[in-house]
Parts: sequence; C-alpha cells; structure tokens
Amino acid sequence: MHRDKLSSFDELCAKLECEQLVIKPNSEGSSVGVEIVSNDQQLRKAFEVAADAQGFALIKECIFGREITVAVLGDAKRNAEALPVVEIIPKTDFYHYENKYTAGAVDYVVPAELSPELTKACQDAAVLAHNALGCQGYSRADIRLSKDNIPYLLETNTLPGLTLLPQAAAAAGIDFNELLMRICVHAFQKVAH
Repeated sequence: MHRDKLSSFDELCAKLECEQLVIKPNSEGSSVGVEIVSNDQQLRKAFEVAADAQGFALIKECIFGREITVAVLGDAKRNAEALPVVEIIPKTDFYHYENKYTAGAVDYVVPAELSPELTKACQDAAVLAHNALGCQGYSRADIRLSKDNIPYLLETNTLPGLTLLPQAAAAAGIDFNELLMRICVHAFQKVAH
C-alpha cells in the first residue's frame, strides 16, 4: 500500500475481516521491520518504519496459529519436490528478526507434527507456489496454520537463507554438501541452457 492510500486501522481491518494487521517492508528479508499492529497509532508508526523510499509497505491480515515452512528443491520446468515440513515455535512473541538470530529463542520441529493430509496440503501449496512463480533451484514457502488447521500461504522466499533449508533437507536424508551440490547443479543447468 502506498503512503497516500493508507486507511485507518479500523477500515483496513474491516476490509480484511481481521482483528490485527501485519506490516512489513516491501523488499526486506529475515522479517526485518515486520510488526503486528492492533490500533491506528501502531499502524502509522509501523508503516513509516516499513515504507520504502517510494512510500510503499505491505499490509496483510494477521493469522494466528502454528507457523510452518516448506522448502522446495528443483524448478518449475523439472520435477520440483517439497522437503519435510518444518514447524517454527518462537519462545516469545512471533518469528521476527531478533528471534531468528538469537540462539535458543526458537524451537524447530522437523518434520512438523502434522497429520499426513495436512502435511501433503502444505507441501502441495509450496510446490504450486514454487511452480507458479517459476522458481529455479530452490525456494521456501512460509505458511501459517489457522486455529482450524487451515493452511495460509504467507509468501514464497525465492532466495531463502541457509538456516531452515538445511534442517528440512537433513530430515529428507540430504546432507549439507549434497544440498549445496543440488542447488549448484540446478544453477549450472539453467546457465548451460
């Protein structure tokens, strides 16, 4: 949303049919600048922090529930495959920048303790997004499960860091060296063609 089009907190919540909002920068990674807001004052402050030079920031519904992520290897033109689901459990607050990079602030469960049907639904959503976006080599989809265990795809990281991806790969029996080799082979095949 652009600064000039920013509505009030109540108007945005009414449009999105939610109680809280997530504000995040348009082009940052690692949850830098992400805030959960619940009133107009917080909205305005978080927007100013998150807005880029052109005055844009992302605003979306805050979905409460379990946070999971699904890495995908391969590319849209070859057989992309989802790795085991990782559940992210912050010990405080939500999975923001400080929690991501503070030792012991987050527990990871790999593979996530989900029903086979829910695991497949999350993996299918990650592969579908990977393919729809034309991702090459690897990606990682961030998903939030609602209180009713309905998966909501939050975003697909097209160049995720090597923190969660190796954990998912290890759960699939792929060691770190093999993971890097697969990523490099995909990149080489892309350049060679």
